[in-house]
Amino acid sequence: MVWEWVRAATILGVTFAVATWVRRPFRQFITPRLEPTTAAFLLGALRPVALIVALPPALEALGVSISSVLAVLSTAGLAIALALRDALSNVASGAILLTMRPFRVGDRVTVAGHTGIVQRLGFLMVELDTDDGRRVSVMNDKVLAVPMERHAADGKVRLELVVRVPRTPGCVTSVEAAVQPLGCDVVVQEVEAERIRVAVRAMVHPSEFAERQRQLWATVERALVAPAPNAPA
Repeated sequence: MVWEWVRAATILGVTFAVATWVRRPFRQFITPRLEPTTAAFLLGALRPVALIVALPPALEALGVSISSVLAVLSTAGLAIALALRDALSNVASGAILLTMRPFRVGDRVTVAGHTGIVQRLGFLMVELDTDDGRRVSVMNDKVLAVPMERHAADGKVRLELVVRVPRTPGCVTSVEAAVQPLGCDVVVQEVEAERIRVAVRAMVHPSEFAERQRQLWATVERALVAPAPNAPA
């Protein structure tokens, strides 16, 4: 009986020692290749997975029937899965996000109606730092349930003003000449019977969005009142 316990302890001890020994080279291998959250999860799961692999032979060394243990574990696992189905859904969604990587830590995104910088990608939730200084946590299943938007790498967002200008010669040209110094583009979207619908677009930082919006409105209004000198008659 003592020998059986010694064998089981040896199997578990050797497995634990091997998992500890390979932890450092495994960390050096995966750290530059994976997201920090994914790498940390795999490192943390290394020892538990190794012990789970070593558990069946250790139980066999003690003379325990593996089939009966598996039957009990399967029943318990089913009950746990039903009780934690929402959490498991978030874990599955987190695995998809970490595998497909639609965005990374440090990206500026809009998910579930929240816009901010991604601070953490976990297996349960995504954490964002918003422009107004809030830390927002969005559950992973909510992230996958709605459209995601990944903003430019420089953090800028698109500002678009849609205006209807009179269908008169030189009106669109006047708007183009007025907003060009502001780094804006003018796109004609639709030509109607008496008016032309144009979109004035610019890339701005979120902190400057409201001010730039007011500036563009004022510039467009002035251009419509006083057409540019070089606009065709």
